[in-house]
Amino acid sequence: MSKRVLNFFVIFCISLYFLFPCGLFAEEKSVVGFGGLWTAGQETNYPVYSRIKKKHPGKMARAVTTAVERLAEELPFKILITSDAEEMKKHIDYPYSLAVAITRDDVVSERFSTPAAEINKTIVNAGMVLMIYQTAPDPNNPLEQRNTILFSLPLVGYHQQLDDDKRLTEDQVDDLFIKTVAKTFEEHLIKRLKGIRLDKIQGKVITIKGNSIVANFGALQGMEIDNKVDFFDATGEKIGRGTVTKIQKEECEVKLDGKFNLPEGCNATGYICKGMSEDSYQVASFKISSKKAAALFEETKLGQQVAQWFSDFLVERSGKAVLPSKLNGEWVTEATGESFSVFVKDGRAHRFEIPSPRYSIHLDLTGLNSKMIEGNNVNEIWGYKAWLKVDIPDKTFSKKFDEISTKNLVPGIQQHTEKDEFFDLIHQLTAKAAMEESL
Repeated sequence: MSKRVLNFFVIFCISLYFLFPCGLFAEEKSVVGFGGLWTAGQETNYPVYSRIKKKHPGKMARAVTTAVERLAEELPFKILITSDAEEMKKHIDYPYSLAVAITRDDVVSERFSTPAAEINKTIVNAGMVLMIYQTAPDPNNPLEQRNTILFSLPLVGYHQQLDDDKRLTEDQVDDLFIKTVAKTFEEHLIKRLKGIRLDKIQGKVITIKGNSIVANFGALQGMEIDNKVDFFDATGEKIGRGTVTKIQKEECEVKLDGKFNLPEGCNATGYICKGMSEDSYQVASFKISSKKAAALFEETKLGQQVAQWFSDFLVERSGKAVLPSKLNGEWVTEATGESFSVFVKDGRAHRFEIPSPRYSIHLDLTGLNSKMIEGNNVNEIWGYKAWLKVDIPDKTFSKKFDEISTKNLVPGIQQHTEKDEFFDLIHQLTAKAAMEESL
């Protein structure tokens, strides 16, 4: 290297130092353990998922894990993927886990018959929720662990496939479901997680009064009530963990999660957890007030599908923070008002505490209609229309949305099922409603 080039390189490095005094590289990312694949409620409620798990053990979980691994470098945090992530969490200094829960596994098939061929349409509706959660001893039962969801992000893989005269076999449906889930992750995971911030704040313990600890960082540093704080001795060994109960500008009061002794002046690490929005939403109810819709669809099942779609579109189009729908999975509400959702992994049920939403959403499918718009001996054009009402009482928001679609049919030759047409139309209508700017 010539002297001139060397001098230029030195000057360039010095310039970068003054331009970026904190260093050329970003701070080390927080570490999040990958908690794997779960179901919202008992696995028996998910026939496609259960069938895949029974016939091809581990195939679905591997597909999800592979998709996460492929995107690991682009995530806003370091992801720790190991079969024992939950156990490792207890021994190293990170309090977060990321898990994926299946919330819907619907497959709808439609057949069109003509003299020349048979055309089969398959709709795969794979509903999921991403959860970032913390695990700590239950304050009411120290021998049990409590999982608290910090952020949840809905994801829906909605795929339509047309095939010729052969219907998909059961194995082909299973493969299509797995591919739909993996593709949905790869296309939307990074974008969904972009708005989440997981940071660490280093400080010290100022005072110790029994089970109440005061650390020298607070609201100005980004801390909030319910954030976690870890404590370390002079050698850097972790002593224990606590939860922020009170917050001031540059201090926070922490209640210890367990029984352990802290030495004077020990080190403290606070964890900042911020989501996509300060305001959270949750679909709390769904009903069918349309007689035609009630004759075609089961209210409970359709409600779960519509709630999942609406939540997904609300995040996708508006960037809102959306909690798991009250319609999906199994919920427990205790006398204290705390709500828990049951998630299952490897046949074992775990309760997850869900914070209360700022805004509850109530949906009502108020109408369905279909009629022939025009027709002759050659073909008929049919029109379909659906209406959905959205109510958010705490925002004094109430609005009815509608959507239409058309279908060209050959009378007496081409066959279709009206229910399948409405199913797809309701999916489109849900997307339209969730796009509303004033939500």
